[in-house]
Amino acid sequence: MVDYPDEKPFETVLLLDTLESESPSLTYDDSNKLYQEVRMDYLKLPKWKQYKEIKENPFFNALQVKFSYAITCHKSQGGQWENVIVEQPYLPDGPSKDYLRWLYTAVTRAKTNLYLIGFNKDYFIES
Repeated sequence: MVDYPDEKPFETVLLLDTLESESPSLTYDDSNKLYQEVRMDYLKLPKWKQYKEIKENPFFNALQVKFSYAITCHKSQGGQWENVIVEQPYLPDGPSKDYLRWLYTAVTRAKTNLYLIGFNKDYFIES
């Protein structure tokens, strides 16, 4: 795993229904339907045991994913976009000249909106 080289890979279940959905996750009704469907597998168990099993069910806990459209800062050079999202990377040694060049490139890609996520308040000044 590129971002977490020390972590072991894991397997998970994806709920593909949310990919094309207008909402960011399952609606209340769809979540309830999923719960009831999973519950059917545990009807012979006592209520407290049903709840425990449902909570641990891999299908009930499936990741609700959406498509994401992104481009790296380096690939974006030469282009501009209406909205640009820049997440503060982990910098154990603090910002370097290369990082500041990268940040300049990322920030100057935005035409209308620039969203800075997770940046330390020291990067900003009051005006």
